[in-house]
Amino acid sequence: MGRMTISHDRSENGLSSENTAAPPPIWVHSSFRVSSTWIWWRFRQNPDVVAYYEIFNEALAELEPSRLAIHGARDWNSSHPPVAPYLLEYIRAHLEGEMRLYDPRMAYERFMPTAPDKSISDEEAAYLAGLIRCAAAEGRRPVLTAVRSLGRVQGLRQRFGGYHILWYRNIFRQWCSFSGQYHSGNSYFLDRINDIIARSKHDRFFSHIDESFPQNDSGPEDWPTFQRFMLFHLYLYLLAFPHCDLTISSDRVAADESYRQTIAAQIEAATQVRVDLSGATANIELTRLPLDTWRTELETTRIMAKMMPTFLSSWSEEQEQFMRSLVDEVEGEIERYAFYSAAIHRYAKSSAHSLKSAREALDEKAAAWLQREQSYQAQIEQLRHAQVQAEGATHSALELLRQSQSKARQAHDENARLAEQREQIAAQREQAHHDLAAAERTLAETQAQLSAAWREKDRALAAIYGSTSWRVTSILRWIKKLVRRTADPRL
Repeated sequence: MGRMTISHDRSENGLSSENTAAPPPIWVHSSFRVSSTWIWWRFRQNPDVVAYYEIFNEALAELEPSRLAIHGARDWNSSHPPVAPYLLEYIRAHLEGEMRLYDPRMAYERFMPTAPDKSISDEEAAYLAGLIRCAAAEGRRPVLTAVRSLGRVQGLRQRFGGYHILWYRNIFRQWCSFSGQYHSGNSYFLDRINDIIARSKHDRFFSHIDESFPQNDSGPEDWPTFQRFMLFHLYLYLLAFPHCDLTISSDRVAADESYRQTIAAQIEAATQVRVDLSGATANIELTRLPLDTWRTELETTRIMAKMMPTFLSSWSEEQEQFMRSLVDEVEGEIERYAFYSAAIHRYAKSSAHSLKSAREALDEKAAAWLQREQSYQAQIEQLRHAQVQAEGATHSALELLRQSQSKARQAHDENARLAEQREQIAAQREQAHHDLAAAERTLAETQAQLSAAWREKDRALAAIYGSTSWRVTSILRWIKKLVRRTADPRL
């Protein structure tokens, strides 16, 4: 193991501070998934400090004051200790308007300062000075923790002084935590590494590793992504290392009681702040890296790490030792992991092969089912088309039926009208027959009466002819002829 501590004799003085009347701040610089929440929580237990959680967290720009009292470990699968909400210490800063000075660009766009002397911006300084003032107003020491400060430790120290702690974790264990989060559906941490590199191309080393190990979409499952991740952290730890008063391994804090006591004593001696480091635990999650080539892949990373001094403005023997210790720790951890997980990986590999075969079989079945489904869909479409045609034919037939029914009703009405006319004609015919019979009877009676009248006339004429003179006889003949013509027009 390399050296875990550095003493620069500049933690309490020697550099300018924004507020010389307030006790110098304590800074804890770390990365994601290195138990940074745990060390923040341990400082929080001390009533003499105000421990700010992740001072550059982009969520600070989005959270309403009402959320400050509830945002915590329960909101996501964090593996954090059961602590009170993270951001309670920011409530006073919100009330006093200091949080308006926070700009979300401070999280990543300003992760790596662009100034040659690595100085931070005036906006960052104003925001941080506000947090420090709020703690001083309560008569307590500010502890500012951050997982987004590794690129600007030098600038923070130049501006504020204070006591700076570099808190890190074995990079392979850290990688496994990233992998566990990713495979549980949370790609946030891996995405943030890529964001930092993408926004920090002005830094030559970040530009170099982005070209050597470009970002891909495979997730934490291949060695180039791991090498990108490891070189990223090696560089940042070595960049921050010369400007920190104390470097702490979270793994050793969890495993070594003597180490815990030594670190706690060093912090208290330098800052007069007591921090209880008991209760730390270590764990490691699974990785899907193909471990059969790990020695070759790590050797590639080690060789590239040796180029680190060409990208840093200064290099010391202490940095060299620290870098070697970081790489050696990774090598030792991977070797142990590979040894203890070999059987699991063989089983997983065998299971993966079986699963692959099963998946291929399922894919074939799925393809067959898909083909069958497509056939069913085609049949359904044909049936749907036939249904549309049948509905059209049914509509036409119903329309014809309605027309036929209308015509039938018209014919029925016409037949009824004709029947009524027939009845009227029959009645008229019967009446005509009745009238004709009556007329015939009347005619017969009239003829009988006429015959009787003729007979009576003839008798009268005969009597007249016998008793009158020739003149009278002629007149009577003429009258008789006239009467006959009158009775029979044919004469």
